[in-house]
Amino acid sequence: MRPTHVLATALVALAGCGSRGNGDLDHLAANPKPFGTPIAQQTNPAHRLPNGAPFVADGVVVVAVDSYDETQDGKSIGNVYVQDPVQPTPWSGLTLFKPTPNPPDLALTPGQGVDVAGPFDAFTGPSTSPPFPSGIILPEVKQGSISMSYEGEAPAPVDVTVDDFTDTNKAMQYVGRLVRMKNVQVGAFQGSRQQAYISGPSGASNVQLAGQLMPLAPYAGGPLKGGQTLKSVTGVLNYFYTPFQLCPRTSADIEQ
Repeated sequence: MRPTHVLATALVALAGCGSRGNGDLDHLAANPKPFGTPIAQQTNPAHRLPNGAPFVADGVVVVAVDSYDETQDGKSIGNVYVQDPVQPTPWSGLTLFKPTPNPPDLALTPGQGVDVAGPFDAFTGPSTSPPFPSGIILPEVKQGSISMSYEGEAPAPVDVTVDDFTDTNKAMQYVGRLVRMKNVQVGAFQGSRQQAYISGPSGASNVQLAGQLMPLAPYAGGPLKGGQTLKSVTGVLNYFYTPFQLCPRTSADIEQ
Protein backbone atom coordinates (compact mmCIF):
# COMPACT_ATOMS: atom_id res chain seq x y z
CA MET A 1 0.00 0.00 0.00
CA ARG A 2 1.32 3.44 -0.91
CA PRO A 3 2.00 6.02 1.85
CA THR A 4 -1.12 7.60 3.26
CA HIS A 5 -1.88 11.10 2.10
CA VAL A 6 -4.84 13.42 2.45
CA LEU A 7 -6.82 14.22 -0.68
CA ALA A 8 -6.80 17.71 -2.13
CA THR A 9 -10.27 18.19 -0.70
CA ALA A 10 -8.77 18.40 2.77
CA LEU A 11 -6.32 21.08 1.72
CA VAL A 12 -9.01 23.39 0.39
CA ALA A 13 -11.85 22.51 2.72
CA LEU A 14 -11.58 25.70 4.69
CA ALA A 15 -10.92 27.97 1.71
CA GLY A 16 -13.06 31.05 1.31
CA CYS A 17 -16.12 29.73 -0.50
CA GLY A 18 -19.73 30.77 -0.31
CA SER A 19 -22.14 29.18 2.12
CA ARG A 20 -25.19 27.14 1.19
CA GLY A 21 -27.44 24.67 2.91
CA ASN A 22 -25.54 22.76 5.59
CA GLY A 23 -22.23 23.74 3.98
CA ASP A 24 -21.76 26.96 5.95
CA LEU A 25 -18.00 27.31 5.78
CA ASP A 26 -17.95 30.11 8.35
CA HIS A 27 -19.43 27.68 10.84
CA LEU A 28 -17.05 24.96 9.65
CA ALA A 29 -14.00 27.16 10.17
CA ALA A 30 -15.02 27.69 13.76
CA ASN A 31 -15.57 24.00 14.31
CA PRO A 32 -13.66 22.17 11.54
CA LYS A 33 -14.44 18.60 10.56
CA PRO A 34 -11.64 16.10 11.20
CA PHE A 35 -10.38 14.41 8.03
CA GLY A 36 -10.28 10.73 8.75
CA THR A 37 -11.55 7.33 7.71
CA PRO A 38 -15.10 7.03 9.10
CA ILE A 39 -16.27 4.80 6.26
CA ALA A 40 -13.41 2.31 6.59
CA GLN A 41 -13.86 2.23 10.35
CA GLN A 42 -17.40 0.96 9.88
CA THR A 43 -17.18 -1.19 6.73
CA ASN A 44 -13.87 -3.04 7.04
CA PRO A 45 -14.72 -6.74 7.51
CA ALA A 46 -12.50 -6.84 10.61
CA HIS A 47 -14.97 -4.60 12.47
CA ARG A 48 -17.96 -4.08 10.19
CA LEU A 49 -21.22 -2.70 11.50
CA PRO A 50 -24.09 -5.18 11.74
CA ASN A 51 -26.73 -4.96 9.05
CA GLY A 52 -29.28 -2.25 9.84
CA ALA A 53 -27.11 -0.46 12.40
CA PRO A 54 -27.02 3.38 12.38
CA PHE A 55 -24.23 4.66 10.13
CA VAL A 56 -22.76 8.16 10.45
CA ALA A 57 -19.80 9.46 8.43
CA ASP A 58 -18.98 13.18 8.54
CA GLY A 59 -16.66 14.95 6.10
CA VAL A 60 -16.48 12.23 3.44
CA VAL A 61 -15.98 13.04 -0.25
CA VAL A 62 -18.37 12.66 -3.18
CA VAL A 63 -16.69 10.80 -6.05
CA ALA A 64 -19.69 10.29 -8.37
CA VAL A 65 -23.39 11.00 -8.70
CA ASP A 66 -25.34 8.58 -10.89
CA SER A 67 -27.52 10.74 -13.10
CA TYR A 68 -27.27 8.42 -16.11
CA ASP A 69 -30.05 5.88 -16.47
CA GLU A 70 -28.13 2.94 -17.94
CA THR A 71 -31.20 0.71 -18.19
CA GLN A 72 -33.32 3.51 -19.65
CA ASP A 73 -36.23 2.61 -17.41
CA GLY A 74 -35.77 5.04 -14.55
CA LYS A 75 -34.55 2.32 -12.16
CA SER A 76 -30.80 2.79 -12.39
CA ILE A 77 -30.38 6.38 -11.30
CA GLY A 78 -29.88 8.31 -8.09
CA ASN A 79 -27.04 6.51 -6.32
CA VAL A 80 -24.18 8.58 -4.88
CA TYR A 81 -20.67 7.23 -4.30
CA VAL A 82 -18.54 8.63 -1.47
CA GLN A 83 -15.17 7.76 0.03
CA ASP A 84 -13.00 8.70 2.98
CA PRO A 85 -10.89 11.84 2.43
CA VAL A 86 -7.71 10.13 3.67
CA GLN A 87 -6.41 7.91 0.87
CA PRO A 88 -5.33 5.32 0.07
CA THR A 89 -7.41 3.56 2.71
CA PRO A 90 -8.82 0.05 2.14
CA TRP A 91 -12.59 -0.37 2.50
CA SER A 92 -13.11 3.39 2.35
CA GLY A 93 -15.76 3.50 -0.41
CA LEU A 94 -19.51 3.55 0.13
CA THR A 95 -22.61 3.44 -2.05
CA LEU A 96 -25.50 5.67 -1.00
CA PHE A 97 -28.64 4.00 -2.33
CA LYS A 98 -31.16 6.69 -3.26
CA PRO A 99 -30.12 9.15 -0.53
CA THR A 100 -32.21 12.16 0.51
CA PRO A 101 -30.34 15.49 0.06
CA ASN A 102 -30.59 18.00 2.90
CA PRO A 103 -31.69 20.59 1.88
CA PRO A 104 -33.76 19.00 -0.92
CA ASP A 105 -32.27 21.30 -3.59
CA LEU A 106 -28.67 20.41 -2.71
CA ALA A 107 -26.77 19.86 -5.97
CA LEU A 108 -24.11 17.20 -5.46
CA THR A 109 -20.89 17.14 -7.49
CA PRO A 110 -17.59 15.20 -7.20
CA GLY A 111 -15.22 16.76 -4.72
CA GLN A 112 -17.80 18.03 -2.26
CA GLY A 113 -17.38 17.13 1.38
CA VAL A 114 -20.60 15.75 2.83
CA ASP A 115 -22.04 14.30 6.01
CA VAL A 116 -23.87 10.99 5.64
CA ALA A 117 -26.30 9.30 8.02
CA GLY A 118 -28.67 6.38 7.69
CA PRO A 119 -29.09 2.63 8.17
CA PHE A 120 -26.12 0.50 7.16
CA ASP A 121 -27.03 -2.09 4.54
CA ALA A 122 -24.68 -5.06 4.15
CA PHE A 123 -26.04 -5.77 0.67
CA THR A 124 -25.58 -9.41 -0.33
CA GLY A 125 -27.43 -9.25 -3.65
CA PRO A 126 -31.00 -8.77 -4.86
CA SER A 127 -33.72 -10.84 -3.20
CA THR A 128 -34.66 -12.32 -6.58
CA SER A 129 -31.17 -13.78 -7.17
CA PRO A 130 -28.68 -15.97 -5.30
CA PRO A 131 -26.50 -14.12 -2.77
CA PHE A 132 -23.06 -12.90 -3.74
CA PRO A 133 -20.51 -15.75 -3.56
CA SER A 134 -18.10 -16.39 -0.68
CA GLY A 135 -20.04 -14.22 1.75
CA ILE A 136 -19.22 -11.03 -0.16
CA ILE A 137 -21.19 -7.93 0.84
CA LEU A 138 -21.48 -4.53 -0.81
CA PRO A 139 -21.41 -1.76 1.86
CA GLU A 140 -24.31 0.66 1.39
CA VAL A 141 -26.35 3.21 3.25
CA LYS A 142 -29.93 2.72 2.14
CA GLN A 143 -32.15 5.77 1.75
CA GLY A 144 -30.16 7.81 4.26
CA SER A 145 -29.49 11.55 4.34
CA ILE A 146 -26.66 13.55 2.80
CA SER A 147 -25.79 17.16 3.59
CA MET A 148 -23.07 19.62 2.64
CA SER A 149 -20.00 19.77 4.87
CA TYR A 150 -17.33 21.64 2.87
CA GLU A 151 -16.32 22.52 -0.68
CA GLY A 152 -13.19 21.04 -2.17
CA GLU A 153 -11.76 19.48 -5.32
CA ALA A 154 -12.37 16.17 -7.01
CA PRO A 155 -10.34 13.43 -5.28
CA ALA A 156 -7.32 11.87 -6.93
CA PRO A 157 -7.80 8.25 -8.07
CA VAL A 158 -5.94 5.33 -6.54
CA ASP A 159 -3.89 3.39 -9.08
CA VAL A 160 -4.72 -0.31 -9.38
CA THR A 161 -3.55 -3.07 -11.70
CA VAL A 162 -5.00 -6.25 -13.18
CA ASP A 163 -3.27 -8.22 -10.44
CA ASP A 164 -5.22 -6.38 -7.72
CA PHE A 165 -8.38 -8.21 -8.83
CA THR A 166 -7.13 -11.79 -8.85
CA ASP A 167 -8.67 -12.41 -5.42
CA THR A 168 -12.26 -11.13 -5.38
CA ASN A 169 -12.47 -10.89 -1.59
CA LYS A 170 -9.31 -8.76 -1.36
CA ALA A 171 -10.37 -6.64 -4.31
CA MET A 172 -13.57 -5.64 -2.51
CA GLN A 173 -11.45 -3.10 -0.58
CA TYR A 174 -11.53 -0.88 -3.71
CA VAL A 175 -15.29 -0.95 -4.30
CA GLY A 176 -16.97 2.45 -4.17
CA ARG A 177 -13.65 4.26 -4.51
CA LEU A 178 -12.22 6.24 -7.42
CA VAL A 179 -9.55 4.08 -9.07
CA ARG A 180 -7.40 4.26 -12.19
CA MET A 181 -6.00 1.52 -14.45
CA LYS A 182 -3.16 2.41 -16.82
CA ASN A 183 -2.13 0.92 -20.19
CA VAL A 184 -5.16 -1.30 -20.63
CA GLN A 185 -6.76 -2.87 -23.68
CA VAL A 186 -10.52 -2.89 -24.05
CA GLY A 187 -12.21 -6.01 -25.39
CA ALA A 188 -15.35 -6.18 -27.50
CA PHE A 189 -18.35 -4.31 -26.12
CA GLN A 190 -21.23 -6.63 -25.39
CA GLY A 191 -24.83 -6.31 -24.28
CA SER A 192 -27.18 -3.37 -24.00
CA ARG A 193 -25.21 -2.00 -21.03
CA GLN A 194 -22.02 -1.55 -23.08
CA GLN A 195 -19.56 -3.59 -21.05
CA ALA A 196 -16.15 -4.81 -22.18
CA TYR A 197 -13.41 -6.76 -20.39
CA ILE A 198 -10.15 -4.96 -19.66
CA SER A 199 -6.73 -6.52 -20.18
CA GLY A 200 -3.52 -5.19 -18.68
CA PRO A 201 0.20 -5.73 -19.35
CA SER A 202 0.11 -8.99 -17.37
CA GLY A 203 -3.00 -10.35 -19.09
CA ALA A 204 -6.77 -10.46 -18.71
CA SER A 205 -8.48 -9.03 -15.67
CA ASN A 206 -11.55 -9.66 -13.58
CA VAL A 207 -12.77 -6.15 -14.46
CA GLN A 208 -15.14 -4.84 -17.11
CA LEU A 209 -15.34 -1.30 -18.41
CA ALA A 210 -19.00 -0.47 -17.80
CA GLY A 211 -21.38 2.26 -18.93
CA GLN A 212 -23.14 2.69 -15.59
CA LEU A 213 -22.44 6.40 -15.12
CA MET A 214 -22.14 7.51 -18.76
CA PRO A 215 -22.70 6.10 -22.26
CA LEU A 216 -19.49 4.48 -23.51
CA ALA A 217 -19.87 3.70 -27.20
CA PRO A 218 -19.85 6.25 -28.57
CA TYR A 219 -19.03 8.76 -25.83
CA ALA A 220 -18.56 12.51 -25.87
CA GLY A 221 -14.80 12.40 -26.48
CA GLY A 222 -15.06 10.24 -29.59
CA PRO A 223 -15.77 6.57 -30.49
CA LEU A 224 -14.46 3.96 -28.11
CA LYS A 225 -13.85 0.66 -29.89
CA GLY A 226 -13.20 -2.88 -28.75
CA GLY A 227 -9.54 -3.82 -29.04
CA GLN A 228 -8.42 -0.25 -28.40
CA THR A 229 -5.50 0.36 -26.02
CA LEU A 230 -6.03 3.21 -23.57
CA LYS A 231 -3.41 5.16 -21.65
CA SER A 232 -5.66 5.07 -18.61
CA VAL A 233 -9.22 4.65 -17.43
CA THR A 234 -10.47 6.28 -14.24
CA GLY A 235 -13.78 5.52 -12.61
CA VAL A 236 -15.75 4.31 -9.64
CA LEU A 237 -15.27 0.62 -8.98
CA ASN A 238 -18.51 -1.28 -8.57
CA TYR A 239 -19.40 -4.89 -7.86
CA PHE A 240 -22.46 -6.89 -8.83
CA TYR A 241 -21.48 -10.54 -8.91
CA THR A 242 -18.38 -11.23 -11.04
CA PRO A 243 -16.67 -9.39 -12.69
CA PHE A 244 -16.02 -5.99 -11.16
CA GLN A 245 -17.17 -2.93 -13.08
CA LEU A 246 -14.95 0.09 -13.67
CA CYS A 247 -17.34 2.98 -14.30
CA PRO A 248 -16.01 6.21 -15.86
CA ARG A 249 -17.99 9.33 -14.97
CA THR A 250 -17.25 11.52 -18.00
CA SER A 251 -15.14 11.37 -21.16
CA ALA A 252 -12.33 13.04 -19.21
CA ASP A 253 -11.91 9.77 -17.27
CA ILE A 254 -10.85 7.98 -20.47
CA GLU A 255 -7.35 8.83 -21.71
CA GLN A 256 -6.65 7.54 -25.22
